[in-house]
Amino acid sequence: MKPAAKKPRAQKRKKTTRGKSPSIPNGFASPYGYRVIENEWLQKHPEKLRACAGEYVVVEGRRIVAHCKDAAEAIEKAKLRGVKIPYIFFVEPPLPPNTYRIGWI
Repeated sequence: MKPAAKKPRAQKRKKTTRGKSPSIPNGFASPYGYRVIENEWLQKHPEKLRACAGEYVVVEGRRIVAHCKDAAEAIEKAKLRGVKIPYIFFVEPPLPPNTYRIGWI
């Protein structure tokens, strides 16, 4: 008597992101593009960044998630708070009176 042939296993389907944009990590859909929500909030609330002068800041949606003088540490704090793709940047400290920056703005 021959042993019974094994049935092939069904392959698992990959999850699709139909209807969802994988490039919107913060959950806020915008018709204008990626990280528009964060950039609009930053332009409207520069006073929130003054307290973080000289530090790296991670923004998610309409809030500051983490800030630290060390970029890696700021990213780690943000990831511990559930941020998958951190939006990080450095906040320049204010210049002393009668001084100017030359070059990139």
